[in-house]
Amino acid sequence: MQNRSVLATLAVDFGNKKSNPRKYKITKITPHHMAAIMAADDCARSHLYSSREASASYYIGNDGTICAGVAENRRPWTSTSRENDHAAITIEVSNSGKGPDWPVSDAAYKALIALCADICRRYDITPHFNGHPDGSITIHKMFDNTDCPGPYLEKIIRSGKLERDILAKLGQPAPEPDPSTPTIYRVQTGAFNEERYALALVDQLTEAGFDTYMVKVGGQIKVQAGAFRFKKYASELVEKLDKAGFEAWITTKAGVPYKPGTGKRSAEEIAKEVWAGKWGNDPERSQKLRAAGYDPAEIQKAITKLYYS
Repeated sequence: MQNRSVLATLAVDFGNKKSNPRKYKITKITPHHMAAIMAADDCARSHLYSSREASASYYIGNDGTICAGVAENRRPWTSTSRENDHAAITIEVSNSGKGPDWPVSDAAYKALIALCADICRRYDITPHFNGHPDGSITIHKMFDNTDCPGPYLEKIIRSGKLERDILAKLGQPAPEPDPSTPTIYRVQTGAFNEERYALALVDQLTEAGFDTYMVKVGGQIKVQAGAFRFKKYASELVEKLDKAGFEAWITTKAGVPYKPGTGKRSAEEIAKEVWAGKWGNDPERSQKLRAAGYDPAEIQKAITKLYYS
């Protein structure tokens, strides 16, 4: 994992400030807009020296200049989502005009395409926006109540133009969708009756660098790793999962998003598992408990009651 793209002609050294060591491999790109007309390095410095908890991997100025910010081997603070930013290269793009549309200049957009193509090439990413956080292109408003990346860029991203332009830059023209069959191809890796088994698989996939989400279908909790408009991309993900040792297959069945903790067990049951070492040690244990919908403090009280009273 290198620290910056060769396309960056400027750099603002964040060091270890406003960032964390990256936990996941890089699998996605998240374009943002600055909500201002700014030079690339000015925006980077405004993040570095302000009191805001904000930073990004790259900054693109209105003139198309690219400035490196947080090193690629570190997670920036950009998308209000730790999970997204640990797996994403985040890019702040200057606007060329103000709201409500917040447009970007041709020079800035051209630089964005070139930078995204370079990132995709180096990290073997197939650019794809599917409107879900598991896509390889994500947007800030998926994770927070914000207008970012602004109506202008959002329209380009949602229409598929961004991914088509990136693929063209890579010399890989995108296949045209068949309007008569608006099928979404979902890559599934497991189906379970109990949440704990689904969460265990999610942990394994996350550790291996894959993004996942859970849905409820026919009374079962199903773990999926992607949803695509083109079957070609779904097949490529199945192949990657297979090489990593995970069983995976393609399904077109949609489900209802499943939030961890919906099928929660009692604090006493979880306390016994924690006592037996099944949830690991802190701080990872507390993170896993929260991800599963449990309050670590409540579980600790149950442990105290069971084993120390």
